[in-house]
Amino acid sequence: MNGYIKYFVHDSSIYLVPHYALPAELPGIINKLREAAVEAMKEAGVAHAVYAVKKYDPESGALSQVDMYAPAVLLDDNDFYSRTDAEAKANPGCIILASHAKK
Repeated sequence: MNGYIKYFVHDSSIYLVPHYALPAELPGIINKLREAAVEAMKEAGVAHAVYAVKKYDPESGALSQVDMYAPAVLLDDNDFYSRTDAEAKANPGCIILASHAKK
């Protein structure tokens, strides 16, 4: 689908279904995830909430896929660094979108 970005919503479903959005539509979708992640993080009392990962094509550098987490992945410090390090190694150049508690 030319011009569209593929995204997956990781939720409680056992199936991952690809969705497609225009690049201009993604910020609105991601912002809603961020707002929900902040609330979930506050309610759970955890230090971090990962709500999306942007992945880029290694050849062109263009955004190729977004993994969105609904609900957000709630993590303490150790789990956050372990998970994000693994994600960065598996997907070089990715951008991990997360909220962090103020200390």
